[in-house]
Amino acid sequence: MFDEIIERLEGLPYEEWLVTIQDYIVSDIQLAYRVLRHIAFNHDDSSWRFNAIQILIDSNLLRKEDVSSMLETEDDEEIIGLLQNTTDSF
Repeated sequence: MFDEIIERLEGLPYEEWLVTIQDYIVSDIQLAYRVLRHIAFNHDDSSWRFNAIQILIDSNLLRKEDVSSMLETEDDEEIIGLLQNTTDSF
């Protein structure tokens, strides 16, 4: 399921990608959370992971346990900084 959604998202320009994600958030917030979380943990492209995490933060969907797990596995310094800044808000 996630692979199909992500494959569809990968074919979109960034602005359309954002609109599509926002549509998921409005129509099915749990699906949006699961898709964004999957991208944040698994996507090969760090910009995809960063954007997914930023949207999770902006939508108040990022969970403390997700941040802890992401910090254990993430190696991109920009993403680590983003995640560390969010720990202050928990």
